[in-house]
Amino acid sequence: MSAAEPVRDGAHLKRKVLAHLRSIQKQPAQIRSYFKAEAIRYAA
Repeated sequence: MSAAEPVRDGAHLKRKVLAHLRSIQKQPAQIRSYFKAEAIRYAA
């Protein structure tokens, strides 16, 4: 999301969030790195 384009309504926010989540979904290494962070290490 960009600070240059403010969200004006709920539908616009939903589109922006879904687009961002889809972009993250295509980066499995990024998702794995979230669980390796010391502060939030997954306890399995």
